[in-house]
Amino acid sequence: MVFWDINWRRGWRWVKRSRAAARVDSGRNRSETVEKDARARFRHNRAQGGGLACATDGRGMRTTTAFLLLLTCGGAGAAADRKAVVLRVLKHDVSPPLREMAARVTGTLPAGAGLRVAPNASDPGLGLNFAGIAADVDTTGTPPPDTNGAAGATQFVQWVGNVYAVFNKDNGSIELGPFPGNNIWTGFGGACETNNSGQPIAQYDKNAGRWVLAQPVLVTPYTYCIAVSNTSDATQSYFRYAFALTLPSGGTPDSPKLAVWPDAYYTSFNIIENGNVTGALAIAYDRVNMLDGGSRQPVAFTLGSTETYILPSDWDGATPPSSGEPDFYMNVGAPSTLNLYQFHVNFDNPGDSTFSGPVAIKVKPPTAASDPDVCTRKPGHCDSITQPSQGVLLDALPNELMYRLAWRKLNGKEHLLTNQTVFGSGSVAFIEWYDITNPDGTPAVAQQGSVSNATTNYWMGSIAEDKMGDMAIGFSASSTSLFPSIEFVGRLATDTKGTTGSTEPIATGTNVQESTPLWGAYSSMSMDPSDDCTFWYTTEFIQTPPSGSTANWSTWIASLKFPACP
Repeated sequence: MVFWDINWRRGWRWVKRSRAAARVDSGRNRSETVEKDARARFRHNRAQGGGLACATDGRGMRTTTAFLLLLTCGGAGAAADRKAVVLRVLKHDVSPPLREMAARVTGTLPAGAGLRVAPNASDPGLGLNFAGIAADVDTTGTPPPDTNGAAGATQFVQWVGNVYAVFNKDNGSIELGPFPGNNIWTGFGGACETNNSGQPIAQYDKNAGRWVLAQPVLVTPYTYCIAVSNTSDATQSYFRYAFALTLPSGGTPDSPKLAVWPDAYYTSFNIIENGNVTGALAIAYDRVNMLDGGSRQPVAFTLGSTETYILPSDWDGATPPSSGEPDFYMNVGAPSTLNLYQFHVNFDNPGDSTFSGPVAIKVKPPTAASDPDVCTRKPGHCDSITQPSQGVLLDALPNELMYRLAWRKLNGKEHLLTNQTVFGSGSVAFIEWYDITNPDGTPAVAQQGSVSNATTNYWMGSIAEDKMGDMAIGFSASSTSLFPSIEFVGRLATDTKGTTGSTEPIATGTNVQESTPLWGAYSSMSMDPSDDCTFWYTTEFIQTPPSGSTANWSTWIASLKFPACP
């Protein structure tokens, strides 16, 4: 059996520290530039139409078997090398209750909570909504915050950059926090305890009733730190893990995403090498084993340069995937194409694990007037989102699917929901969303739609659907006359396919971002496990900074529900 646990020292540290570790030192500006350059090169390659021409299996899906490199194919400027390895479990334990080991950070959460009823039956009503973690609470206060969170049985956990907090989901009060992210690993020892790199994910395993909290260590030795709660109470004990993330390619891991599936917690990472996004990493962590506090080596596949910015599918709803069904991964392919992959893991015999694909799913050109050249015209960084005077152009994060890739089975049919940022006429950004059905057979586009405005940018969205098939999308909004704000839109299952209702505000900004074009790499729309009807959305917006502070990003947490959902 092959294990990779090698410390590569080829100057990657300052490359990766662009988004997380660099927040705590003076090298941050240089690191931000390197990450933006990596994104720019990736977008340029994709714009040139780089693709794959590989051997396929009988279903048209390329297959790689664990421990065997079956093929090498041409990608967008780099070989799409697929290798699979078993990664090491560096350490695991059971923590004391979080309540007993927390060390509060300075700062206070801003006041503000409210209730608003639904305007009409065809739109989700804004329910309990309240202020989340802001820049003066984060230990660094530097953008972007990478906002995400999830609702559990009685709580909402928000993890923003370097700080997390536990809220009561009935009234918005704080039950625990705000605390540094690595506080979860207090007493654990090693890199998970001593590093607070950011890029976190807070998930609730709805069908197990457990919290799954994770963040990477983005200095060598690269590590992924995962904590799985013992109960549905986020303030109690956790099974804690440190998994090796060092890679044979010598690249640096970046932008992890984590999804819940019956057999595993599936993750994806980009790999940055020499300032380029050169590939990705897909890893399966044994969910069943971790829920019992056990320790098993995860199975990983390295992916090629056209397989970057890839999302694993995340299970919503009471109906599970079929027994043995693989987890699905998806990214943006050639123009008007989504690439679908399948990851089947076998923890008993890792060599039988496979990562298959892509299947190219053709989608329609966006319904709004499309302006695909905006990235190449903007010196590569896609800093194209306008703000009022004094604000810098913000990064639009196009050409990549936005977290989450939400999976649900409705009336016997499987659905995958996702969205991306696209540019319309006048370089105004808008949300393009997709509903893909039958991913385990012959995938098809059930519907596709746009959320756009002639003068206002909509970007960095997140989408989900409730048990009735109703959908909600949350996103950032900004223009020369609108400070960076938070808005949402909904659609009923009975609405005309591809259409949505009118956009509604969640939190309206009062200031601009001046210090950096970087905007949080993801936001989060998740479902409440208590009723499978209530949506919870959290993301960032810009407010006037508190007295004595120059950092002005804030976050908001909002619940949404369609009146007809029981």
